[in-house]
Amino acid sequence: MTTVKRKGYLIILIFTVLVSLLAGCSQSEDKVAENNQAEPSVNTNEDQPQESKDQQKPEEAQKLVTLTMINWADDESWEKDWKKPVETKFPNIKLERYNIMPTEKDLEELFAAKKLPDLYFAHMGHKTALEKQEVLYDMSDLIKTHNYDIDRFNPGLIDRVKVESGGGIDFLPFIVDRYALHYNKDIFDKFGVPYPQDGITYNDIVDLAKKVTGEIGGVKYYGLQWGWDSFNTMSQHIPVIDPDTKEPTFLTDDRWKSFFEVVKQVYEIPGNLPPREKYREYIYSRFVDERNIAMLPLWFNGGQLSDAKMNWDMVNYPTWDENPGKVPGGLAYFLGVTSFSEHKDEAFQVIDYLLSDEYTIQRYQGKDISSLVLKSPEVRQQIKPDPKFEGINYEALFKMDFHPNRTQVEEDIFGKTVIEHMEDLIYDHVDINTHLRKLDEMARTLIKEMEKK
Repeated sequence: MTTVKRKGYLIILIFTVLVSLLAGCSQSEDKVAENNQAEPSVNTNEDQPQESKDQQKPEEAQKLVTLTMINWADDESWEKDWKKPVETKFPNIKLERYNIMPTEKDLEELFAAKKLPDLYFAHMGHKTALEKQEVLYDMSDLIKTHNYDIDRFNPGLIDRVKVESGGGIDFLPFIVDRYALHYNKDIFDKFGVPYPQDGITYNDIVDLAKKVTGEIGGVKYYGLQWGWDSFNTMSQHIPVIDPDTKEPTFLTDDRWKSFFEVVKQVYEIPGNLPPREKYREYIYSRFVDERNIAMLPLWFNGGQLSDAKMNWDMVNYPTWDENPGKVPGGLAYFLGVTSFSEHKDEAFQVIDYLLSDEYTIQRYQGKDISSLVLKSPEVRQQIKPDPKFEGINYEALFKMDFHPNRTQVEEDIFGKTVIEHMEDLIYDHVDINTHLRKLDEMARTLIKEMEKK
């Protein structure tokens, strides 16, 4: 399993701490709110007639259908958060499920048993398996038929969907990762340094990290640290493969050199390089438990941070000067209609409802809303976030637009090259040009291997 795929599954594991939808996790309600019986969905198209879209075709609306869904929520969450709301909204629909994760092995076993679901809930780490098993279906015509407004989503999310779908729309975003620069206010106070401000860039961050790195009272403080497997988000604005030549970009795109220079500069700050044995430790534990990291640019882990006994806050994830106002936004989980569904219209109506404003408001009420996929300020205003985040600069998560992400194939290559060999650069002191040549060579080998499959 590649590093990026492992990261995808690590995100699944960590993310379940925040998502009540996922199996048996004690803190799952932090990402997806527990829902009571769902209210009717609001009409998201202002020029749409007053009657609901499913009422426009009364002969279809009255037809009783059973839809099956790939969904691995625990039994209680499945009944309360999925089945009951959908069946209440659509009396003509009975929603059942196949309780599996859409991995390649589980999909093969499902299809061998001649079980064909109508729709699915999945993580980006599952996308390759869904593609190989020919589950994905371009919903562009359904979106047009149902007059669905895709402008409801952050543009960067739809850009990512279109890239992954070859220009179409194979799925719609359901949960995202958002990123921020977290900081320990107590460390800044100890060094007498003003706190970071929104608008911070990577050009600012090196000098700031120098000011809050050092030893006080026998305790070593690290100015800035990254998670060992989080460099993909820091560099997400740089393609790994040239879309025209289909060759790696490590030697042709100067932004790679700028990226590695920043990483090298930060870790070369005297006192800022952690012991090698701690490099691959879970970075949030170091930040929250050891409390010796001043700044941490990473995805927002509301579940862990809400219970953190520390004086912390956050600002926007650092931006690059050549990509102003854009930050990474991880398309984490998504919904889609399957290619073999015989009830595609009804399946799409279910997805439409699960992404409706009103259902979203209910789903997130009183919870961490960092995974919200809808861009509407009105929706956010109607949600009271988890009171544990009162006084935190929560809006920092929403102030920037997402830049387009790399494809999953590019992320796989990035994981096997950059992430797996970052230690060569920061601990073994390989020079950047030599490092880039090595990455280029490895990437070319990986591309050839993928072409053979």
